[in-house]
Parts: sequence; structure tokens; C-alpha cells
Amino acid sequence: MIQLTSVEVCPFNQVSEEFAHAEGEGDRTYAWWKEAHIKFFEWYANEIGVVFEPESELILERFKKVYPS
Repeated sequence: MIQLTSVEVCPFNQVSEEFAHAEGEGDRTYAWWKEAHIKFFEWYANEIGVVFEPESELILERFKKVYPS
């Protein structure tokens, strides 16, 4: 079980290095995060018939594990 600790709407091109690191994927660098997420969002946007742009808004969620502790 998790508990949301914050929710933020943020343009893709303004996601912080700290958020990219906290997400914990790849080598945890901003460069890795950005490249991987551009590939994903471009693919997904194409699948649903929209265009992904650097200004596209994301919903950034932070959470903590509460159970099992």
C-alpha cells in the first residue's frame, strides 16, 4: 500500500533532475530519464493520435510505502 505525498502538474521540459533521480530508473541521471521518457511519450502519443512536445504537461506523483512497513 502506498500513500501519495504530493501531486504536481509540470511541463516535460521542466521536470527537475531531483525528480528524475527519485524516480529510480536506469542510471538515475537526468539524461537517461529524459531520453527514455521522450522515446516512451513519443511512442504513446503516436498510438493515441496526438503530438508529444517538450511543453506537454505531466502529472508528477510522489509517494511513500506505508504497508507492509
